[in-house]
This record gives sequence, structure tokens and C-alpha cells, in this order.
Amino acid sequence: LRSCNRIFSRMDLIDSLRVQVASSMLQERALDWYELFISKIIEADLTWKKFRERFELKFVPKAEKVTLARRFIDLVQGESSMADYVTSFESLSKYGVEYINTPLKKNQRFVYGLNKNLKKPLLLKLEVSFDQLVDIALRLEEADKESDVEVMGAKLNFNNNKKRANKSR
Repeated sequence: LRSCNRIFSRMDLIDSLRVQVASSMLQERALDWYELFISKIIEADLTWKKFRERFELKFVPKAEKVTLARRFIDLVQGESSMADYVTSFESLSKYGVEYINTPLKKNQRFVYGLNKNLKKPLLLKLEVSFDQLVDIALRLEEADKESDVEVMGAKLNFNNNKKRANKSR
């Protein structure tokens, strides 16, 4: 449905055509559900909003939405890359809209889930747009990776020099 919404908003389709297009894309279990659903109503009276509501009610049960909202609330970066964390955040955010209903709340929720090394510098950037915040986070992560490589190289160099010094004794 999310893909349909994106396509429909770009195409500026009228409500009845949205339902026709979306319903023609349904397959298997979803198609069975739709055929049963329209057998009880007049298909021409079905609005896009009503279609979406009924579809989500059937295929994303309330208990599942609660579980997904909990996953959003508890989301932390952990071992995930920044790109993976961003993907999870954006994917689950629709189940926790009430927690991110302002740009500041969205940024705060995003930052609080980050690892400590990224969280600290980004707490000073909560007023920027979400996209800017993500861009900064991605750049910080990349800089951290580069510094980790430099530290490993320095340690390796130090150990090699230490071995050479011990051999020459």
C-alpha cells in the first residue's frame, strides 16, 4: 500500500481509480480477501481511505501494530550500521507516529537510539532537518571507521617497532 500511495500521489489519481489500480495488483490471499470484501458492498462506493483501512485491519492486525510500535520505541543501533539503523527507524516509524509527531521529537528519538560515540555529537544537532541529521550521522560513522583503521595501523606499526627493538638487543 505504501508503494501505491507514493505512485498515486505522483499520478494525482482520483479515489475510485486508486482502488481499481490497487485491487488489480492484489494476489493470492489478498485477492481472496478483496473479492469477499467487495461481494458485501458496492465496489464503486469504496473509497481509497476505506480500502486502506480495511486492508490494514486484515493484514496488519492491531496486536502486530502494537508489537511494531514497541520495536520502534526500543530501537537502538547496536551492532547495526548507520544505514541499517536508518532503514529500521524509517520502516518502523509509522507505528510510533505519536512519539515523533514534531521534527524535534523525531530527531531526538533517532539520536537516542544511536551508539554513544555517535549520540554525543548529534545531540548538539537536534534542530537540523531529519535528512541533515542522518547525513551528519553517516559522515560521523565513516570518520569513526577511518580513525579505527588509523588506530589499528598505529598499533600494528608500534608492535612491529617493538619486535624489531627486542630483536636488536
